[in-house]
Amino acid sequence: MKYLNYLFLALISASLLASCQSDDISSSYPVKKRPTRPGEYAPMPPSPIPPTSVVEEELDGAKRWLITFNDIDYDLHYLHQRFFSTVDGSFYNIKQLHLSADATAKADLDFLVGRVQSTEGFLLTYPEQAVATQFKPSDLTVKQLAFMAENNPDQLEDTFENSLYAATNVQPYNYVEDKYDFEYYETGDIFLFKTDRSPARYGAVRIVQSVPSQVASTRVVEVTVQAGNSDLGLTN
Repeated sequence: MKYLNYLFLALISASLLASCQSDDISSSYPVKKRPTRPGEYAPMPPSPIPPTSVVEEELDGAKRWLITFNDIDYDLHYLHQRFFSTVDGSFYNIKQLHLSADATAKADLDFLVGRVQSTEGFLLTYPEQAVATQFKPSDLTVKQLAFMAENNPDQLEDTFENSLYAATNVQPYNYVEDKYDFEYYETGDIFLFKTDRSPARYGAVRIVQSVPSQVASTRVVEVTVQAGNSDLGLTN
């Protein structure tokens, strides 16, 4: 009889413990819900976070975008649409690249997290579509870049190809030690790039403002590229 009493108490305790754990788990992971069928609910997927503002400018032989990211939450880096296409000015986050070969083929630049880089090296669902954009540092002034973009965009090619620096898939780059060592760009930096397309187009990324913070960062970048990408195929 005493054995049966112990067994009954053990079963009651196990049942209470399971009930408490279930309540704790459900309250620790609140999710927004949406109806699927009458009387049923399912978690609502998080929405992509686009740039705060994008100003596009058509020039004579070039295009220029001023792109602003405010209140960047690096814990949500996978939601931020950090990948930019010089083909049509579209933006994507990493999930959208995983879901679409077309988006992967369009994504030329990533400049959200303190460096400019291509998607080369990212673990993607469609790696064969990844665009290997090349970058070089530049000592151009803001006025020189603006004059070049507005009056003679072909100089972007000459400046890139005649640069003594080797092209890399990420900038800033440590040329002394020949490695990327996690340095970040600063306000005023300008980087030249060459798109991985046929024919290639040349351009520049200017860091207009970079305010890093552990709470919420701000990045403002200006992207200039030779016109004509919209007429190109997406053949890498």
